[in-house]
Amino acid sequence: MNYNDILSQLRELARDELRLRAINVLRSDKLEIEILKTKTEHSLEIENYELANLDKDYPDYEKMKAEKDDTIAVLGRQLDIIKRDLENTDNEIVKVVSGETKISKDDLQCLTDKLIARFIREKITELE
Repeated sequence: MNYNDILSQLRELARDELRLRAINVLRSDKLEIEILKTKTEHSLEIENYELANLDKDYPDYEKMKAEKDDTIAVLGRQLDIIKRDLENTDNEIVKVVSGETKISKDDLQCLTDKLIARFIREKITELE
């Protein structure tokens, strides 16, 4: 195996590692968004339940109903934004996996240099 083949393989290995790092960050973000989505959906269910069970004989019924309606509308908009963010994160993951999202050349070179240094140390150790 010649130097260029080894360098090419190490560069590809570094590129794959950087992609995996990016995917892990995006998956972590996705998990946080999914948790937020679940909490928002739960809050929306509670507000809908409370609205359905408001006592019509309560003195401030109309005010309470208006407040609940406003809260439900805000939660609905938040849920739409969260779903859009979740979809965007999924799309970013697909782009990284497919290679459409490019890896930083500086990061790639830095990691490749580290892999080359490790490879050279291992070869020296084998020769000793």
